[in-house]
Amino acid sequence: MKTTIPAEVLAVKNRLDQWRATRNHIRERMPVDLRQAMVELCQRHSPALIRRVLKIDPWRLNGSVSTMTAPKAKTQEAVFIQLPADGVLPAPISMAANPTSFRLQLERPDGSRLSLTSPALDLVSARQICADFLRGNQQ
Repeated sequence: MKTTIPAEVLAVKNRLDQWRATRNHIRERMPVDLRQAMVELCQRHSPALIRRVLKIDPWRLNGSVSTMTAPKAKTQEAVFIQLPADGVLPAPISMAANPTSFRLQLERPDGSRLSLTSPALDLVSARQICADFLRGNQQ
């Protein structure tokens, strides 16, 4: 049986062999560009071919490249507001993350949960929704 190896796989094999010959120690981290090239090959060619020619396990490459090259998303800090009993705010609220939207999450003692997302902060409506939800089946 005669098999042909694609030229792009051979090119990455040459780069990989060169890196293996010049690395300082055996457990040295692989350069990101070389690892990315191998991941792209794994997406286009069979794992058996990659394993046989490059002498690497393709499954070990999958998660590590995406975590190394992708920037981590910044999480927004939640701003917690105590709702006053009369529905009127005593002072202006400064919301650093996004002043035009809010998310309201409630949970009753019976385990029922309510999560609302609204484009504006309307305390009168929010107070009524909270009261109705927390009252539950007690009507």
